Formats: sequence, structure tokens, C-alpha cells
Amino acid sequence: DTVPDVMVTVGGDGTILRIVTYCAEHAIPILGLNMGNVGFLTELEPSGLDRVPQILLQKEYTLDERSLLQIDFADRTVYGLNELVVSRDSIDRMLELTTEIGGKTVDKYRCDGFIVATPTGSTAYSLSAGGPVIAPDTGAFALTPVSPHTLHSRPMVVSDREVIRLHLSGEARAVVDGRDEGLARGTVTVHKADRVARFIWLKESNFYSKLLTKLNTWSVT
Repeated sequence: DTVPDVMVTVGGDGTILRIVTYCAEHAIPILGLNMGNVGFLTELEPSGLDRVPQILLQKEYTLDERSLLQIDFADRTVYGLNELVVSRDSIDRMLELTTEIGGKTVDKYRCDGFIVATPTGSTAYSLSAGGPVIAPDTGAFALTPVSPHTLHSRPMVVSDREVIRLHLSGEARAVVDGRDEGLARGTVTVHKADRVARFIWLKESNFYSKLLTKLNTWSVT
């Protein structure tokens, strides 16, 4: 199959999440045109559609590399740009798990779910669950419990050089970038993938100004 030089998406962040692992595998940079609500991953608003040919042909952009998660469970390997969420599979039962980093036990959790997020994903579900915003070029992951049933459980930021293991006491639903990847049992292993997602940003693009604009828009919508 012919592999494109550039992937131009028309939609929102969900559109990008559906194709990002393919693009990362083939080193295809992504230019997103926002037709959604918030659009943290998109670079152009609809008014910028006419600029796309000039931007690409004149190379009026910079390339930004974003880390991916590699998630191993149940003899499967999946990749995610934003986050892994393990959540309880039954509404009448808490999720119980033990987190291990670098071979050392960090904590035990009873909660509705648990999120391992990249810096890119720190402004997605993790943020809604009370996790921190992490700048995209930071070598870190955010670990955020969802509705923990103890007051001492708090979000944690750890190095992306670490291997994270989630030891489940029972079954849990594994969701990666909003995709239901099925049931997980035993241990789920998460670490930084050996591939990256590449995004096309305009030269005047600024993460902090985009963050402020998007968060203000999000709070209104």
C-alpha cells in the first residue's frame, strides 16, 4: 500500500486518535483541521483551510514529536497517544489494583478507574479526573486514580523511563484513547513506546497560549 507523506485530518481530536497509531508506525506527520469542539491536537481552525497547500508546499511549519504508550496485557500489545484507562467492569464492584514502578510497589488503590497518561493525554481524561497538565516536551507520565475510595490517593507524575505495572485483583476493562480493548486480568504493563507521533504545527504555534484558549473554550462549552 502507498504510504502518504502527510496526513491531513478534518474533524476533532477523536479523528486524530483513530489514525495516530498508523501514522506513528509509518512516521507520517499529522496536520489537523479542527471541526470539533476543543481540538487540543488540531492546529488549524476551519478559517485556515485555504492555508493548507501553502503551509505544506512552502514547509511553513515545525514538526513536533509526541510520546506514545505501549500497553501489554492478555498477550496483546496496543499503543496509545493519550492514555490507558483501566476501569471496573461491574458497576457494583470497585476496581482494586496495586501499582508497581521499577519493581517497587507504589500504592494500592480501590477506585472506579485508573489512568496512565502521556503529556499529550494530560489535557484529556486525566485532566477531567483531577490530574496535572504536563507540557508536551516533558519526559513524564501522569498516574491518576478516578474517584479513589481513600483520601490519601492523589495524582502522581513519574518519569517516562520507568516501566509501570498495574496488578489487578480481578477483571478490568482496558480502554486506550477511548477504544475499548477488552478485558484485562493479572498484570497490565505500560511503558514508553519505541515510536512517536509527529504533528505539524505552525511556526507561530505556542502550547501555553493554545492551552489557555482551549481551557477557556472548554469551560464555556
